[in-house]
Amino acid sequence: MTKPILDIQHISKSFHSKTTGNNYVLKDFNLTIPTNKITALIGGNGTGKTTLFNIISRLVPADKTITKKILFQGKNLLKQQPNNLASLGIGRLFQDAHIFPNLSILDNMCVASDTSFGENPFDSLLFTKKSKKTEKTKTAKAIQILSDLFTNESIFVQNPNLLAGKLSYGQQRLLGLARLSMGNYSLILLDEPTAGVHTQLNDKIAEIVVLLKKQGKTIFLIEHNMAFVRKIADYVAFMANHNIFIQGEPNDVLNNKQVQQHYLGIL
Repeated sequence: MTKPILDIQHISKSFHSKTTGNNYVLKDFNLTIPTNKITALIGGNGTGKTTLFNIISRLVPADKTITKKILFQGKNLLKQQPNNLASLGIGRLFQDAHIFPNLSILDNMCVASDTSFGENPFDSLLFTKKSKKTEKTKTAKAIQILSDLFTNESIFVQNPNLLAGKLSYGQQRLLGLARLSMGNYSLILLDEPTAGVHTQLNDKIAEIVVLLKKQGKTIFLIEHNMAFVRKIADYVAFMANHNIFIQGEPNDVLNNKQVQQHYLGIL
């Protein structure tokens, strides 16, 4: 494996019940994510995959232990605020479409830009020329990305001023992925990118994810679609009993007898 971009060490997460005590979702969880690779995290429902992503994203606290760490390029994310992660270089696609339905396709792209100038209202008042130039640059970048990712006949290129809320769920999912190219991210977390999407769009989603990798980004994704995982993943980690049961190259993990029996339902 190449040098890890993310090193998850000794992470636990439990939920307390009066009747059963501490119920662990993650228990002394450890995993490293190699740089500029696509790593897929798989496992049954309720095994803690999304909880792990939420802990990495600082949306959910991990249990208090002395040894816990989540190192991203040497920085402990557990000491960071959630709103700092994007500036550190971490982007995320959530399970829902997570777009702005009342903004246009183009505006959805522009607000995802890594250029913060112009967000302060005083910028527009005091630096009018610079603000206009920044907006023009954002727009040009967004249009270029949409053109690169989708055909000229697609709704994204033909009608970029369409409100995003009028797109189908699958199209909104594609827009959410496209927005990740606007940010200067080193690591991208994708939570079930193909969930709820028509199978005809899976190839396009796979194409975009691979393109993100070619742009130098590291992809860490949760996915239940094993055909999709086999197609794009460099590494697979299988979760069971609050931790990683087996990890390695896709064929080694997905052809493992215990994984096939307990997760894939193959006897």
